[in-house]
Amino acid sequence: MKPDCLLRRASDRAALERIAARDPARAARRARMVLAAADGVPIRELARREGVDRNTVRLWLRRFAAAGVAGLEDRPGRGRPRGRSARGGGRAGGPRGAVRLDALVRRIRDRIATGAVRPGARLPAPAAEAARRGVGETTLRRAYRALEREGFLVPGARGAGPAAADDAPDRGRHLLVLGAAPKTPESLDGFDRALRAAAKALGAARGVAFDEARPGRDVSAPDYARLRADCLRRRWQGVFFRNFAAEETDHPASIPRLPGLPMSGCWLRPRRISPRVLPVEGWGGVPDRVAAALVEECRAAGRRQIVFLAARTPQNEPNEREAALRAAAARAGLRCGPFGFQTLSLTDPAQTRRLFDLLVSHPLAAFDAVAVLNDNLLRPFCDALLAARGAARARRVFLASHGNAPLLPEVPLPVVFRGVDATATLVSYLDWSDALRAGERKVPGPAVAFFREDRRS
Repeated sequence: MKPDCLLRRASDRAALERIAARDPARAARRARMVLAAADGVPIRELARREGVDRNTVRLWLRRFAAAGVAGLEDRPGRGRPRGRSARGGGRAGGPRGAVRLDALVRRIRDRIATGAVRPGARLPAPAAEAARRGVGETTLRRAYRALEREGFLVPGARGAGPAAADDAPDRGRHLLVLGAAPKTPESLDGFDRALRAAAKALGAARGVAFDEARPGRDVSAPDYARLRADCLRRRWQGVFFRNFAAEETDHPASIPRLPGLPMSGCWLRPRRISPRVLPVEGWGGVPDRVAAALVEECRAAGRRQIVFLAARTPQNEPNEREAALRAAAARAGLRCGPFGFQTLSLTDPAQTRRLFDLLVSHPLAAFDAVAVLNDNLLRPFCDALLAARGAARARRVFLASHGNAPLLPEVPLPVVFRGVDATATLVSYLDWSDALRAGERKVPGPAVAFFREDRRS
């Protein structure tokens, strides 16, 4: 059967991807077969991957081609129904049996992934373990085989239980969930870029790998469903959120709702936080702590007239934040003057530069210190200051910026950077995740780390 004859409509692929997320139920396996065949995977490889014979693969491809998604469901059997199985009872082939198999696979997988079952440790033989768990021996053997195909288990000798794999899929792999994809390079969030650079450096230093995802906010989107399915299969040891992957984090299909997967991250004022996600300690007070530190830098430098520059984001509350910044400056003996707080957009660099040109050339702009709360604004402001005042006068202005290590902008003027160290924050997340895998209890969660770098000459 030709691959291009299988999926004639985009809605067919979306429906199959939703079914495939229910792994390892039988309908999910059949949906995976159709998706892979539509992508050109040979039938021989499909049969090997799913642990079935080639005739079974051909059967479900024919049924899908004839009846669509409905063709992947089991047809009613012939003959007299027997016992509980006729009512969809406890046998693995019934609907409740498939749900029980799903739950069993997930429990065993999570025990291996979290370190409760150490690498190389052997699981009990199917006969003994089935009796202990209150399931059928056939169901347990199917669960073991599903985990062997996923790479979490290694088959044991005849009659013995399998062993936990030394290289289970999620060992040493983490998922980094960043914000929405930027429309322009200029609008790329500085902390997102810092986290990407830190993840790359840590991959080489600690022997871990970070996969990056920007799944958006629609839990029904195919990309989101595919990412959630990978999380369910424990492809990653843990998830670090720069931003939540869905607007409604309490939605049943939201990634933060998945049980058994270590998740942490940094975010500002979310509408809802899943109780399964442990926030990075200290992140909620970052803006206020950084603002107070920048004010202190300016005061220590002996300055009196300060300007705050900040890009407005949906999480910010400009009026309250401006009032807090003015109060902090007043306590330090500084004046904010008529230019206290700029609500700027990073999506239009030309407009931002025009605003800076007006600011630095205004006759009332007698500032001698500038605190930049978003380091993406630092370079255009320095360019405008140099153009308006010249190099000598521009260097007399004290600049302090909220940066993101290890990614700090190169600017032509002396500046003091103070802000969040992305590398140290990710390290605290990795230490927390490794401690959970090792089976430690009451492990302190990840914590945000700060830094200070002086580039004044």
